[in-house]
Amino acid sequence: MNEKNQTIVIQITGDETIATRIPTGWPGDNMTRAHAMRHPDDAFDAYIAARVALDRLFGKDEERVFRECDEEKTPELETPRWKVGDWIVATGSPIGKEYWGKAGQVIRVETFVGYCVYEAEFLDAKGRRVSQHWSTCGPDRSVRAATAEEVRDAEKVTKGAFQVGDIVRVVNPVPPIFGGYKKGDVAVVTKVDRPALFVDDWFYNIRIRSKEHKDTEARVLGHELELVHRGGKKKGGAK
Repeated sequence: MNEKNQTIVIQITGDETIATRIPTGWPGDNMTRAHAMRHPDDAFDAYIAARVALDRLFGKDEERVFRECDEEKTPELETPRWKVGDWIVATGSPIGKEYWGKAGQVIRVETFVGYCVYEAEFLDAKGRRVSQHWSTCGPDRSVRAATAEEVRDAEKVTKGAFQVGDIVRVVNPVPPIFGGYKKGDVAVVTKVDRPALFVDDWFYNIRIRSKEHKDTEARVLGHELELVHRGGKKKGGAK
């Protein structure tokens, strides 16, 4: 461990004081913790509590300033606040500022001793899904729970959100803006546009792969399509 690149956190909760040592490059398995517990007959002193916890963290617990009433505890994994599938709204770092105020969906949760690491998926300005990470090691001000209205709005947008390179099938054809296509045509998404004013859907440019319309380009709305492949991996059914 590089002694010059680490963070020491002192957390006081009631009668318990926890000292946490976080090396550069976390999350990982190198984070260590130590704790001290006030004896019921002692007056609480934050300085002494922090000193004892730090001594124990660095293996220098020579002075037993607190009475030894606290038994050795088995480290427990943090209980996650969010689960996969939850909708949240980004409110701060380390999530990128361009996503603050936007709703995203949790796609990964990892629990460690003392903290959790989360990953959520947001849509960027071009309609692409982008992953953002945050953790609860320290004040958790990165996200908040999405309201029911925010969830409805986010699901409405992401339901038809495809990415450039996605393989799609035409399932609900309407008169095309340009290019010819019909129900059942398979195509590749070549461009993604933001919804136009008063249009509650995303525009896509697609290149048809059918025998009749091979390489024909068309411009469609998201509700005309269903997802067949993403990133070369087959999806189990329509999106």
